[in-house]
Amino acid sequence: MTGAVARLAIDAVVDIDKIDDVVHVGRPVHSMGGASSVFKLTEEGGEAVRVTVKFGRVSVQNIEVVEGLKVGDRIILSDTSAWDGAEKIRLK
Repeated sequence: MTGAVARLAIDAVVDIDKIDDVVHVGRPVHSMGGASSVFKLTEEGGEAVRVTVKFGRVSVQNIEVVEGLKVGDRIILSDTSAWDGAEKIRLK
């Protein structure tokens, strides 16, 4: 192969399956599929409220939304375990 170099590191994405007409989001920390609660940002963006979401198929970076979110909803993907007892958080 012309231009190939031994021991050259590359980054790649391997598509195993392509699924059309699916709502998906970035994969929240600790989510493995099934039902989970996440914080969804309000329309104003100054607060986030806890919602229950049913997730489906999972990849390294994304997760399928089966129910609980709609196209355009924004959620917090980072670790929110510090607010496990809260139903609403205020964002700065």
